[in-house]
Amino acid sequence: MEKVSYSYARQHLSTILNQITEDSEVFCVERKNGKQVIMIDKDNYDSLFDTAYLLRSPANAKELFQGLDEANKNIGVKIEL
Repeated sequence: MEKVSYSYARQHLSTILNQITEDSEVFCVERKNGKQVIMIDKDNYDSLFDTAYLLRSPANAKELFQGLDEANKNIGVKIEL
């Protein structure tokens, strides 16, 4: 994650946005008041949000991790779509 000042981000906004969208880079912009803002590509944000939603339920999280474990161990039947 790149950490930059607000003034740097403002001066280099186009370059920063290109890095975010093309390289999936994440930027942390620190404001003068010390607060920070994270800049992330929307597709990456959507993916993080969806993952958090799916893992919110302990039962669902257990099923997902069990399925992932089985897939990593090549357990199960491959289905052709």
